[in-house]
Amino acid sequence: MDLHRLSTAVRRLCRAGAMAAAAAWPVACAAVQPVACEPGPAVVAGASRAEAASACAGARDAVAFLAPAGATVPDRIVIELVAEMPPGLPPGAVGCYAVESQRVIVLRFEAFERRRTWMGEPVARPMHRSIVTHEVAHAISRCHKGPRPLSLLAHEYLAYVTMLATMAPDLRDRVLAHYPGTGYDHDSQINILDYVFDPAAFGAEAYRHWVRHPDGAGFLRRVLEGRAIVEDERD
Repeated sequence: MDLHRLSTAVRRLCRAGAMAAAAAWPVACAAVQPVACEPGPAVVAGASRAEAASACAGARDAVAFLAPAGATVPDRIVIELVAEMPPGLPPGAVGCYAVESQRVIVLRFEAFERRRTWMGEPVARPMHRSIVTHEVAHAISRCHKGPRPLSLLAHEYLAYVTMLATMAPDLRDRVLAHYPGTGYDHDSQINILDYVFDPAAFGAEAYRHWVRHPDGAGFLRRVLEGRAIVEDERD
């Protein structure tokens, strides 16, 4: 299989979903006054104040985790909580980062709850916060201005590691138990096929790889700079 073509197809799918998400935003968020997160750069639209507070906490988790790695945090991160995900995304999608409009879009909890399970576990509110963390990590890595553009795998590695590293330990342990493994032994093992065929399992292995790293923040800095998890090295 041609991994370069597969990677390009995944990028196009993400871009198409992002464009659809951007087009849907004015309708999805028109009814509720946006809530500014204090402190932090995030603004939450389309949610009650209670749900917005949880989303704000998820955004702060991502910022606090990636900042020590030298990530450039945007001055403003718009998070939209919506009743349904825009067309053009995979059926199981619960969140996305719309590249064109630079907005994070996540299902409202009541819509997310109807999914019943997520990453093998019964849906609960702490998971919703973690989904926001994942998508805000995408927003940060997409806006980070490093010397090299990041690969798709680098973006997903950063988002999954950020989400799992900041997740409540008991929830993280239960989630990881659904995806047994030992983690990638070397950067070169991190591959597009694992991500395409089972993103959650990819995320679990990425986290296990990162947590064993002797300098976790330093490695994330290398990823952000485009010096680690570079797709072209394997395509």
